[in-house]
Amino acid sequence: MLGWSELAAKVDSVYAILPDKNAVLVLCDNYGQAGAINYYSKFSDINALSYNADYIHWFDMGRKINDVIIIKDIYDEDRERKDEIPLFDTVMLTGRIENKYAREYDTRIYLLKGAKADIHTIIKEDIEEKKKKNR
Repeated sequence: MLGWSELAAKVDSVYAILPDKNAVLVLCDNYGQAGAINYYSKFSDINALSYNADYIHWFDMGRKINDVIIIKDIYDEDRERKDEIPLFDTVMLTGRIENKYAREYDTRIYLLKGAKADIHTIIKEDIEEKKKKNR
């Protein structure tokens, strides 16, 4: 798909600067984004995830999460990341899909750095909420 390698390259550029790769979560809006990042990334350990489809079952709740790279599609209603700002030391837009012919055009990539909250609890709650909606 057009734009997938661009997405992976831009996520890679953020992932590369983070010092503790074991404490990074790459969280995508959908399984296509997660699959594209996992396939095209130059990092074999990137392990992008999503609450979408089977990816919801693949979260490793046993590892620490300090930083989160989130991938948000064009329908995202919180482009200023107001929900995440209180939870992290730094929240910033790091890139977006710029190929106007890409299906994922204007998908945005954010870095949420320095977790100030228990991210595992938030993830567990989000997973339970999504599972209830899918029953």
